[in-house]
Amino acid sequence: MSLSSTTYHFADREALIRAALERAAERFAAFVRHWAEEHSDATPQEAVGALADGVMSCLGEGRTAMVVEYELHAAALRRPELREAASLPARTTTEALARLLGPTAAATAAPLMTGRCLHAMNAPIAPTRDEILTVLTHALLPHGG
Repeated sequence: MSLSSTTYHFADREALIRAALERAAERFAAFVRHWAEEHSDATPQEAVGALADGVMSCLGEGRTAMVVEYELHAAALRRPELREAASLPARTTTEALARLLGPTAAATAAPLMTGRCLHAMNAPIAPTRDEILTVLTHALLPHGG
């Protein structure tokens, strides 16, 4: 996007970053709500398996979107006015997963998945689904579900 295009639609670079972060956060929140509806009858073990699939998607077709979202979240670290929007995905994930996994596991899931995605995307050799599933199961279903 050219500079003239951005200044036509946004007052400055900060407004562009804010709009991009808010849109990414809202899009992810809508995805999580839809995911929770689709998995509303899942057992905790099935839900954790679906979460492992979500981590795997950040290594494939969802990689570019995840990189952009991480960049925008990094921007929120330096800009307090962006933190509300940046925290929306984690809040939505916790709320959606509480019904499936319970409140403690749900609060654990968002930061754990964020970390797993980030580490997997940076790893010289990507982890397998089974490796990711093992970690998620251990953390979210400590008694095996």
